[in-house]
Amino acid sequence: GSGALRLRLHDLGFKVTAADIVPENFRLHDVVPFVRANLNGDFSDTMGKTFDAIAAFEIIEHLENPRKFLRQCFKLLKSGGLLMLSTPNTDSPVSRAMLVRFGTFQWFTDEDYNGHGHITPITQWQLTKCVAEAGFRIVRKESYGDPFRLTQGWFKLGLFARLLQRFSLTGSGLGGEIFVMLLEKPAS
Repeated sequence: GSGALRLRLHDLGFKVTAADIVPENFRLHDVVPFVRANLNGDFSDTMGKTFDAIAAFEIIEHLENPRKFLRQCFKLLKSGGLLMLSTPNTDSPVSRAMLVRFGTFQWFTDEDYNGHGHITPITQWQLTKCVAEAGFRIVRKESYGDPFRLTQGWFKLGLFARLLQRFSLTGSGLGGEIFVMLLEKPAS
């Protein structure tokens, strides 16, 4: 991305290193250290150090192999380090309704695939399994954003989504538009 989050963290006094495969998109080369890294590959080898925390907001859905990404993040974290990640919530009631109606999750249509690079939808169940396999301990899971905001004018889809929400076993507070996890590399 352009580096907006990195700038905010930098301004708050954090020592920040940014990583992306496309250095041209990053606009803060003179403010924040930047490492060109392919997050689908063995990027932990290119970073040159370990970190107290990693922020991976709206990244995992762009990757070919979320499990490899999580293992690489685990390697990069110091003992007790934190990984904060977010992804579009495929378990939101609207996303589930769209899957039944159109065969794709919300934020994973052909347009999202081709235009935004959303290539890997991942459910909360899958992500929970992946983070455990990578060695992380889940500190917190939550979601935010109104999943129904884009159903304006789609009365039937909105109604169907609300019906699904009523019968869903997804935990309270986990049906928002964006799913967020806070993970910890256990202290060794």
